[in-house]
Amino acid sequence: MLASCFALDEALSSPDPAKYKCHLPVAQDGTCNGLQHYAALGGDVAGARQVNLEPSDKPQDVYTGVAELVKASVRLDQAKGNPEAMALEGLVTRKVVKQTVMTNVYGVTFIGARAQIENQLKHIEGLNRKDIPRLSLYLTKKVFGSIREMFSGASAIQNWLVTCAKKISRSVGPNQLEHLGSAAATKNKCSVHLMTSVIWTTPLRLPVVQPYREIASTAISTNLQNVYINDPRLINKVDTRKQMTAFPPNFIHSLDASHMLLSALNCDASGLTFASVHDSFWTHPSDVDEMNRILRDAFVALHGKELMQNLKAEFEERYKGFRTLAKVMSDSKCGKKIKQARSNYAQKKFGRLKLTAVEDLEWELERWNLMQSSSASDQEKAANMETPSVILEKHGGLEANELPEDTAKLGSGPSSEGTSLGDQGEDEESMVGQGAILGPAEENDDVPEEGDPLDEDMVLEDMEEDLKMPNTASGEDADLDDALMKKKKRSRGREKLGEDEKTISDDKRSIKMGKAPRPRPTYSRTLNVWMELTFPELPPKVIRILPFT
Repeated sequence: MLASCFALDEALSSPDPAKYKCHLPVAQDGTCNGLQHYAALGGDVAGARQVNLEPSDKPQDVYTGVAELVKASVRLDQAKGNPEAMALEGLVTRKVVKQTVMTNVYGVTFIGARAQIENQLKHIEGLNRKDIPRLSLYLTKKVFGSIREMFSGASAIQNWLVTCAKKISRSVGPNQLEHLGSAAATKNKCSVHLMTSVIWTTPLRLPVVQPYREIASTAISTNLQNVYINDPRLINKVDTRKQMTAFPPNFIHSLDASHMLLSALNCDASGLTFASVHDSFWTHPSDVDEMNRILRDAFVALHGKELMQNLKAEFEERYKGFRTLAKVMSDSKCGKKIKQARSNYAQKKFGRLKLTAVEDLEWELERWNLMQSSSASDQEKAANMETPSVILEKHGGLEANELPEDTAKLGSGPSSEGTSLGDQGEDEESMVGQGAILGPAEENDDVPEEGDPLDEDMVLEDMEEDLKMPNTASGEDADLDDALMKKKKRSRGREKLGEDEKTISDDKRSIKMGKAPRPRPTYSRTLNVWMELTFPELPPKVIRILPFT
């Protein structure tokens, strides 16, 4: 501001102010540009209008738009006598929701969003601090639900990205499949290491590889303490959960970066001075109008391409021949058939009741290889084989039997489709509309929601993908991870010491502290089935983004 005052004074003091050359940078910021990209990809008319992708008499404000939707939803609950809604009368403002709306598209978790809103509520005078956690939970659901209503098409896009990342990160490639029978693989016959990262190419042809892998630490014992170190040169198994949750925001970031570079190239071609920080673009005052045109044209040119179709085509080509794991409900008719078939095959082939993960995969590969043979006898043999994937197809395929990914463990709330945010335990009438941008978690945050069967220690562990396959391919609970098994071991250890109490000892005394019993967590029993890696159809795009006029 002070520099602007000096420049203005110099201009007015010069003989000809119109010829004064000002060297101050003038910034133009995107309107929550992550949501701009999602609105363009998903064809959200209402969302596009809120983030200024459509011409209007005055600039729109997405934060105010979301706040107004939240207020409308809260008023519906007030009419029903909801105590949280009554306590928030007149307290829902743009400031309260802004940070959550801004960070939602870039990976804020439900817990992170709740902490943001809780922090805003703490600055409001008159609120009882004891009520703030309960109110922040209620309000976070409302904010996520309002984003869902405004950007319904974006929710479908984000769900598609998460699904693709899940399939890719739980897959093995042709090179790995060829080495299943090698001596090294035979030594570890019970394990299939999932090593596949999500890779894509930006519109400017820059390849992007997600680096998220498990970190294997080694403990070094010293006289003072244990020190844990890891070797960054080792290529470990992928961290499936991080691959899934990070892909949507990383993909949007790659589009953001592409738009910035296109804008920089076009500014340079037009002779404009250009600088930027993320979505804030700078130039001299005399060039503001020209840069404004260049920024908009670059955005239209970027989204004028079939970005999602190109991404799907790249995935299909890059991951051709890969095999991925699908989760199937163990207690379903299909699941029971698969377990019986595996047991029969194990008895016939190995003289035991269960298969290892590698043996199960080799069984499927035998059928797939026979199907590709030019020999009629081989193809007939393949047609008579009844492997788990064949049984799955006979019972309706993945759509009818696959366990839906519980995105509540990815920072969102459960819905009837398992993909939306912020509608935990909500009546349909309490929301102004339905649909949501999925808020993917970045780290190990999760959502302990009302009615969630998992206790607070287990919400994270349940979603961690077990990248090392369990010892049996046919046993139930095949997808419960190592962390869960460790939890069970700790629980058994507590039973030996006394289930309802624990002892804290020091040099002088031993104190017994009572502990209220927790309800036992419940889990959907699942089993893994190897399938050919295919990608779902893209959600339909409602509109096309038209050039600005």
